[in-house]
Amino acid sequence: MNSKQVKQRDRYPLNAAGDFYVENEACICCMAPHSEAPELMGFDEETSHCYFKRQPQTREELERAIAAVVVSDVQALRYAGTDEYVLRRLADEKSEDCCDAPSPGNSRLKCLLKLLKAKKRI
Repeated sequence: MNSKQVKQRDRYPLNAAGDFYVENEACICCMAPHSEAPELMGFDEETSHCYFKRQPQTREELERAIAAVVVSDVQALRYAGTDEYVLRRLADEKSEDCCDAPSPGNSRLKCLLKLLKAKKRI
């Protein structure tokens, strides 16, 4: 894998489709994310693994999803999207390592954010 590629992570199969997800075999059953976003998080009793049972739909739910990512003890919760607001919020919380996109200090992310802003103007 060269430095320009983003590592593809294995998602837990019960995750709802979308940008927020829990990495497969990474959950340690801390339940901290569930306490932050109980309406978004599920727990598979059979495998003792958490997952996003649905994606955030409102600004409030988005904030809860971000909080769930931040409190994850082992960075099992991930964000795979490119939404500028979410990337910045996670970076502000020192959780940029939980983003599949490069960190905000990375020039590649700065380019991505510029492209996203340019798209909004078109």
